[in-house]
Amino acid sequence: WADVRSLPPIHVVLVGGPCSGKGTIAPMLSQAFRCRVVGVGTLLRGEIRAQTPRGEAAAETMQKGDLLPDDLVLGMVNERICGSHDAQQNGWLLDGFPRTAQQATALVSGKYGCSLQPDCVVVLQRPDELIREFALGRMVDTATGHTYHPVFAPPPADIQARLVWRVDDTPAVINKRIADYQSAIGGILEAFEENDIPTRQFNNAQSELETFAQVAEFVESVARAKLEKMGGPSALMEGAERRVMSSSESSAEEADVAALCSELEGEEECLIRYEEEIDETVPPLLTAVRRCNEYDPNDFIPVLVGDEQVGWTPLDMLDALSDTLAKGEACELAMLKSDNKPRDVAYDAPPQVDIPGYSVAVRLAPQATGGVERSDTVAAIVDSLVEDGYIPKKALRRERQEVRPLAFGFGGPGAPPPLLQMERAAMIHFGMPAFAIHVNGFVRGPEGEIASVWVGTRSMSKATYPGLLDQVVAGGQPA
Repeated sequence: WADVRSLPPIHVVLVGGPCSGKGTIAPMLSQAFRCRVVGVGTLLRGEIRAQTPRGEAAAETMQKGDLLPDDLVLGMVNERICGSHDAQQNGWLLDGFPRTAQQATALVSGKYGCSLQPDCVVVLQRPDELIREFALGRMVDTATGHTYHPVFAPPPADIQARLVWRVDDTPAVINKRIADYQSAIGGILEAFEENDIPTRQFNNAQSELETFAQVAEFVESVARAKLEKMGGPSALMEGAERRVMSSSESSAEEADVAALCSELEGEEECLIRYEEEIDETVPPLLTAVRRCNEYDPNDFIPVLVGDEQVGWTPLDMLDALSDTLAKGEACELAMLKSDNKPRDVAYDAPPQVDIPGYSVAVRLAPQATGGVERSDTVAAIVDSLVEDGYIPKKALRRERQEVRPLAFGFGGPGAPPPLLQMERAAMIHFGMPAFAIHVNGFVRGPEGEIASVWVGTRSMSKATYPGLLDQVVAGGQPA
């Protein structure tokens, strides 16, 4: 499907019977089209937990076994969609709502502060027998909320003790939910079709990736038709420019940016320095970013593999590695070719590398002869740093990444082979560039090759590159 930046925000209603796949297709559509998933159940639980008047009224009604009034439910939906910037700017997807013809009519009535009328309606269908088979076997992980099934989505062995079954997943309850849906869906679709809203039904008794591809094609065609009705790509760009201009009118004030004090400064000393730093020609938030990126080169020393510099590490790393450095096998202190006065440390390695301004470096795996041996040696160093608490155990990714000379960045054409591989979470402590592409899944081709991958996008709440493909590049070097 197309790059969503070239399409207008899309408004989707996703409905279907119990266990029809809404919980799987909804987040996939959200990722593909940047629209916000709005689930009535999630909104309702949030209101109840927050003990709002609406939440208390809803809890009382449900305790009696009565249906929630449409005004209450529609009020929550209206507030979430019309009262939030993200849904207005990026579009929305109503997951499993409306549930009655009256609710569908209310959505298209135009009685709310902003339009709740969808651009299209997606209906997921599964045979009743498949619904029963899935519903009566599904389990929920109490720690993550993920749903599993012994046949269709087997759970990992290490979470078996956390799995629970829904108490209302009984044959009688499932049959009633199927019957309720079948009696309501005709009126729901009629309400939308009477208002000329594109509606399409999809058979989800197949791979959900296949269903998703079909649904995405339909939603994209609706978005393209909406774009043409708006006046084409130029109208979309003009709207985006207006949103940027309006958002830039309210910039942060200096008072919004707190002083960044070091551990060695008293509060008064910090505030005096902070006042001296203020530059009225630079926006306050940029000042804060620059302040966070400030560093003293004397607080770091180079990291070598062989005679190649691969990173930087803070001086306190020398204390953390003191035992390992004393042995000189897994790592060593190396003298550099420099006219500067040597630091007050001992070293035995002859000077071979010139890094201006530095007289000593940490050399990793000095006795190793190849990439595999270097990787194993460095892994042992990382294990000791984790055991000593220098690297938090919970930060470990159990994922190794390639380490290359700093001069070659992240690799690319002409770059030499990697010197070694290191635990990703440890790379920032050695100032090595780390990178990752979040691949959520892949599809194999007819010959078994990987034909395509599903790559996630960055959250819209991210300060950098929101909504773009989530190719994360994180530099561990100073600044």
